[in-house]
Amino acid sequence: MFCGNCGKKIPDNVKFCPFCGNKNEKKTEIGQLVLDAAAGKTEAIEKIYHMTYAQGFAVAMQMVKNEQDAMDLLQDAYISAFQNLNKLNRPEAFRSWFNCIVANNCRDLIRKKKPDLVTFGKVPM
Repeated sequence: MFCGNCGKKIPDNVKFCPFCGNKNEKKTEIGQLVLDAAAGKTEAIEKIYHMTYAQGFAVAMQMVKNEQDAMDLLQDAYISAFQNLNKLNRPEAFRSWFNCIVANNCRDLIRKKKPDLVTFGKVPM
């Protein structure tokens, strides 16, 4: 197996890469879980949820600064992600793809709540 951070070959039985110290989470583990989830395996969906919840919640909280809104947005993001798993070209990229969904949902909420304060790339004249 190869380290997902530095790319060096590492033994399968180690918990951390001996070269860079990165946690040795099998790079293909999330990819295989995504494929299983797309096939309808509920255990895979549950594992993906547990692997990605903390980071997704952190992204939402950082953007909306409200716990209840963050939890609602995260729930909507999971629904969207699991309904569109077949659109994900690289299953191992699920984490970043999911965090983008969370961030986009947050932007949508912010636009709805305060449309005059949000420009997201547009410079007011």
